[in-house]
Amino acid sequence: MIKFPRYNRQENRACKLTDNQIAEIKSRHLHGESYALIAKDYEVTPQAVFYWCLDKEERKIRNNKKSINNNRR
Repeated sequence: MIKFPRYNRQENRACKLTDNQIAEIKSRHLHGESYALIAKDYEVTPQAVFYWCLDKEERKIRNNKKSINNNRR
């Protein structure tokens, strides 16, 4: 079995947002800014902003549902 290195968010070049940016996104949304406006500033989709504004448990549930649906194909 091949073991690949684990990268954190800052090291992973596939990740578009850093931990600091995610914290800023959450803060801006709590202060009433729309997903679309925030997404435009960070050059991501409104769906990505929505995802990061969910709490950790809700994100976990959404990820599990996606993996179950992908396995059915």
